[in-house]
Amino acid sequence: MKKNMIPIVLSVLICSLIIMLTTYVHVATMTKLEENYYMSRNHKVFRKGDISISFFDVFDIDKNSNILVISEYFDKDYIGIYDPMMVLARENSYQLIGNTRYFNIEDYKTRTNAGVFLSDIERQEQCQALGKQRLDVVLYCAENTGRFKEGIYYLVNLSFFDDLGDTIYIDFDEPKSVEPIIERIRGFGYQEISSENYKFFKVLKEADFGQIIIFITIAMALYGLFYMMTYWHFLNDRKHIYLHFLHGGSEYTIFLRYFKP
Repeated sequence: MKKNMIPIVLSVLICSLIIMLTTYVHVATMTKLEENYYMSRNHKVFRKGDISISFFDVFDIDKNSNILVISEYFDKDYIGIYDPMMVLARENSYQLIGNTRYFNIEDYKTRTNAGVFLSDIERQEQCQALGKQRLDVVLYCAENTGRFKEGIYYLVNLSFFDDLGDTIYIDFDEPKSVEPIIERIRGFGYQEISSENYKFFKVLKEADFGQIIIFITIAMALYGLFYMMTYWHFLNDRKHIYLHFLHGGSEYTIFLRYFKP
């Protein structure tokens, strides 16, 4: 009887490991999907509806001073930033020699086309020249250390744009202070995206290619181990199997012999 338990134990062990691997990939991908711009766990994400709205339709510069807003525009090399708390200013990888500053309240009020140019350039002249291909005022250059997505080169004053982006990220400290903003955004047709919107197979499709390769490799290795162990088990028991078939036994009955406790 103990001998018959070996295939069962192996099967349960392999299935458990596969489930653990799948769960790991799923959780890691979910964490990546929810971890936007290193924001807090309380941050909100909204996707644009059919109506285009401006920054001033939603935000009041004099009242909304304790939030961070990042606005993504589909297939663009820039994002809009509203950061009165200067959260992102602390994330600079370096500062160029010379006069530099961050967004200020006047930039937001006057809709200045000011921004940060993401580059590893260390010369102020080059930074200004390349940054001014899109910006009127280049605040400084900074290296993208991973907070911002690939292909993003400009962090632009959000109030400069005529419309908010296709996806809006809002981070905050006090939930009550942001409730009126959330109500206004929803009123204009923006839909909130939460972890509940991510279906199981949709999440797996978003997994990193490297994670998928590791998952397949480990799964194949486990299958190979299972095959070798069961082959070794049945090889040692080949006399009983031979006698079983010799006396008219079938594959089904031998299956029951080995897989029924």
